Amino acid sequence: MPQDSFDKILITSLEVTQREFRQRFRGLDPGEVKAHLELVAEEVERLTKENRELGAQVKQLEEELAAFREQERAIKDAVIAAQRMGESTKESAKREADLIREEARLQARKLLERANQEASHLQLKLVEIKGQRQAYLARLRLEIQSFLKQLDFLEDKDKPPAAAPGA
Repeated sequence: MPQDSFDKILITSLEVTQREFRQRFRGLDPGEVKAHLELVAEEVERLTKENRELGAQVKQLEEELAAFREQERAIKDAVIAAQRMGESTKESAKREADLIREEARLQARKLLERANQEASHLQLKLVEIKGQRQAYLARLRLEIQSFLKQLDFLEDKDKPPAAAPGA
């Protein structure tokens, strides 16, 4: 309740005590009326003071409530921001993990491809070396046969001629 409404009291204690009444025949006892009016004025004064104090308390509590509501809003905003940041971080980490996995797959494919190429190259080299070995063995065999023929020829040359069968 705004403070202004507490200041708009319809009757004040001063008005109660200064109120004059007309006297009538066989009217009220002026002393009793005056005493009662003073009691009423005191009560009005007390209630006015209490009303002002309560108004001040209400104003203070409303300010505190507004501050608490602001704090609550700030906390909610912070929680929402933290949730969004957490979700963003999680999504970012997932994207990064996906990129790392994809890069690892690509590197594995490249390594496998390189290994297969190397194996094919080595296989071709092996076939070539086997061919060279076979060619070398064939030349060596021809050389050995040639040496054996020369050896046979030289051995035959050193032998005395054999007598003819009937001579």
